[in-house]
Amino acid sequence: MLTIAFWLLVTLIYFWIVFGPVMKFLHILWEIIMQIYNQKTIDLRTKFGEWAVVTGSTDGIGKAYAKELAARNMNLILISRNLEKLNRTKDEMLLINSKIQVRILAVDFAEGKDAFTKIHSFLQDISVGILDLWIMDIIGTLLNPEFKHNKLGDDSAFNLFL
Repeated sequence: MLTIAFWLLVTLIYFWIVFGPVMKFLHILWEIIMQIYNQKTIDLRTKFGEWAVVTGSTDGIGKAYAKELAARNMNLILISRNLEKLNRTKDEMLLINSKIQVRILAVDFAEGKDAFTKIHSFLQDISVGILDLWIMDIIGTLLNPEFKHNKLGDDSAFNLFL
Protein backbone atom coordinates (compact mmCIF):
# COMPACT_ATOMS: atom_id res chain seq x y z
CA MET A 1 0.00 0.00 0.00
CA LEU A 2 2.88 2.28 0.82
CA THR A 3 4.36 1.61 -2.61
CA ILE A 4 1.13 2.64 -4.35
CA ALA A 5 1.01 5.88 -2.36
CA PHE A 6 4.66 6.53 -3.18
CA TRP A 7 4.16 5.99 -6.93
CA LEU A 8 0.99 8.06 -6.89
CA LEU A 9 2.92 10.90 -5.28
CA VAL A 10 5.79 10.53 -7.78
CA THR A 11 3.30 10.56 -10.67
CA LEU A 12 1.57 13.69 -9.36
CA ILE A 13 4.91 15.48 -8.94
CA TYR A 14 5.95 14.39 -12.44
CA PHE A 15 2.74 15.74 -14.01
CA TRP A 16 3.07 18.96 -12.02
CA ILE A 17 6.67 19.44 -13.24
CA VAL A 18 5.95 18.51 -16.86
CA PHE A 19 2.51 19.99 -17.41
CA GLY A 20 2.81 23.03 -15.11
CA PRO A 21 4.85 25.08 -17.61
CA VAL A 22 2.69 23.82 -20.48
CA MET A 23 -0.45 24.98 -18.65
CA LYS A 24 1.16 28.37 -17.91
CA PHE A 25 2.09 28.73 -21.58
CA LEU A 26 -1.44 27.80 -22.70
CA HIS A 27 -2.90 30.29 -20.22
CA ILE A 28 -0.66 33.10 -21.52
CA LEU A 29 -1.50 32.17 -25.11
CA TRP A 30 -5.22 32.23 -24.25
CA GLU A 31 -4.89 35.70 -22.71
CA ILE A 32 -3.10 37.04 -25.80
CA ILE A 33 -5.73 35.59 -28.14
CA MET A 34 -8.54 37.06 -26.06
CA GLN A 35 -6.91 40.50 -26.06
CA ILE A 36 -6.61 40.41 -29.84
CA TYR A 37 -10.13 39.08 -30.29
CA ASN A 38 -11.72 41.60 -27.93
CA GLN A 39 -9.73 44.53 -29.29
CA LYS A 40 -11.95 47.43 -30.29
CA THR A 41 -11.46 48.95 -33.72
CA ILE A 42 -10.35 52.57 -33.60
CA ASP A 43 -12.76 55.01 -35.22
CA LEU A 44 -10.30 56.74 -37.54
CA ARG A 45 -12.69 59.58 -38.41
CA THR A 46 -13.10 60.53 -34.77
CA LYS A 47 -9.41 60.19 -34.00
CA PHE A 48 -7.85 61.78 -37.11
CA GLY A 49 -10.53 63.56 -39.15
CA GLU A 50 -12.55 62.72 -42.25
CA TRP A 51 -9.92 62.68 -45.01
CA ALA A 52 -6.94 60.45 -45.77
CA VAL A 53 -4.37 60.95 -48.53
CA VAL A 54 -2.90 57.82 -50.11
CA THR A 55 -0.02 58.01 -52.59
CA GLY A 56 0.65 55.16 -54.98
CA SER A 57 -2.97 54.21 -54.48
CA THR A 58 -3.59 52.26 -57.70
CA ASP A 59 -1.34 49.27 -56.95
CA GLY A 60 0.26 47.24 -54.21
CA ILE A 61 0.57 48.51 -50.67
CA GLY A 62 -0.97 51.90 -51.47
CA LYS A 63 -4.09 50.27 -52.89
CA ALA A 64 -4.39 47.88 -49.94
CA TYR A 65 -4.00 50.84 -47.59
CA ALA A 66 -6.74 52.74 -49.45
CA LYS A 67 -9.08 49.72 -49.29
CA GLU A 68 -8.62 49.43 -45.54
CA LEU A 69 -9.24 53.14 -45.04
CA ALA A 70 -12.37 52.97 -47.23
CA ALA A 71 -13.67 50.02 -45.24
CA ARG A 72 -13.07 52.05 -42.08
CA ASN A 73 -15.22 54.92 -43.38
CA MET A 74 -12.50 57.43 -44.32
CA ASN A 75 -12.93 59.83 -47.24
CA LEU A 76 -10.02 59.33 -49.62
CA ILE A 77 -7.75 61.41 -51.79
CA LEU A 78 -6.02 58.99 -54.12
CA ILE A 79 -2.76 60.11 -55.71
CA SER A 80 -0.99 58.21 -58.46
CA ARG A 81 0.46 58.73 -61.95
CA ASN A 82 -2.15 57.07 -64.13
CA LEU A 83 -5.55 58.78 -64.37
CA GLU A 84 -7.24 55.72 -65.87
CA LYS A 85 -6.08 53.52 -62.99
CA LEU A 86 -7.11 56.21 -60.53
CA ASN A 87 -10.66 56.21 -61.90
CA ARG A 88 -10.84 52.40 -61.64
CA THR A 89 -9.48 52.49 -58.10
CA LYS A 90 -11.96 55.21 -57.18
CA ASP A 91 -14.81 52.97 -58.39
CA GLU A 92 -13.42 50.06 -56.36
CA MET A 93 -13.29 52.19 -53.21
CA LEU A 94 -16.89 53.29 -53.71
CA LEU A 95 -17.91 49.63 -54.08
CA ILE A 96 -16.24 48.92 -50.74
CA ASN A 97 -18.03 51.84 -49.08
CA SER A 98 -20.57 53.92 -50.98
CA LYS A 99 -20.89 56.40 -48.08
CA ILE A 100 -17.41 57.87 -48.52
CA GLN A 101 -16.15 60.57 -50.86
CA VAL A 102 -13.20 59.81 -53.11
CA ARG A 103 -11.15 62.44 -54.93
CA ILE A 104 -8.34 61.66 -57.32
CA LEU A 105 -5.21 63.48 -58.38
CA ALA A 106 -2.89 62.30 -61.14
CA VAL A 107 0.64 63.38 -60.25
CA ASP A 108 4.00 61.95 -61.20
CA PHE A 109 6.60 62.51 -58.48
CA ALA A 110 9.22 62.52 -61.23
CA GLU A 111 7.98 66.06 -61.99
CA GLY A 112 9.93 67.14 -58.93
CA LYS A 113 8.83 70.18 -57.01
CA ASP A 114 5.88 70.77 -59.38
CA ALA A 115 4.32 67.52 -58.15
CA PHE A 116 4.39 68.72 -54.55
CA THR A 117 3.02 72.11 -55.59
CA LYS A 118 0.08 70.38 -57.33
CA ILE A 119 -0.63 68.27 -54.28
CA HIS A 120 -0.40 71.27 -51.97
CA SER A 121 -2.85 73.23 -54.16
CA PHE A 122 -5.24 70.27 -54.39
CA LEU A 123 -5.29 69.80 -50.61
CA GLN A 124 -5.61 73.50 -49.81
CA ASP A 125 -9.28 73.39 -48.74
CA ILE A 126 -9.34 69.87 -47.32
CA SER A 127 -8.68 69.03 -43.69
CA VAL A 128 -6.48 65.96 -44.00
CA GLY A 129 -6.30 63.69 -40.98
CA ILE A 130 -4.19 60.82 -42.33
CA LEU A 131 -1.36 61.54 -44.74
CA ASP A 132 0.36 58.53 -46.25
CA LEU A 133 4.01 59.52 -46.26
CA TRP A 134 5.52 56.12 -46.93
CA ILE A 135 7.69 57.61 -49.66
CA MET A 136 9.27 59.90 -47.10
CA ASP A 137 9.64 57.02 -44.64
CA ILE A 138 11.48 54.93 -47.21
CA ILE A 139 13.83 57.77 -48.04
CA GLY A 140 14.36 58.35 -44.35
CA THR A 141 13.80 62.07 -44.29
CA LEU A 142 11.40 61.85 -41.39
CA LEU A 143 14.37 60.84 -39.28
CA ASN A 144 15.92 64.25 -39.89
CA PRO A 145 15.06 66.40 -36.81
CA GLU A 146 15.03 69.60 -38.87
CA PHE A 147 12.37 68.12 -41.16
CA LYS A 148 10.32 66.72 -38.29
CA HIS A 149 10.16 70.05 -36.51
CA ASN A 150 9.59 72.05 -39.71
CA LYS A 151 12.78 74.09 -39.29
CA LEU A 152 13.54 73.88 -42.99
CA GLY A 153 12.03 76.07 -45.67
CA ASP A 154 10.05 74.53 -48.52
CA ASP A 155 13.04 74.50 -50.89
CA SER A 156 15.35 72.90 -48.33
CA ALA A 157 12.73 70.32 -47.39
CA PHE A 158 12.17 69.45 -51.04
CA ASN A 159 15.91 69.11 -51.65
CA LEU A 160 16.00 66.36 -49.02
CA PHE A 161 14.14 64.17 -51.52
CA LEU A 162 16.71 64.61 -54.27
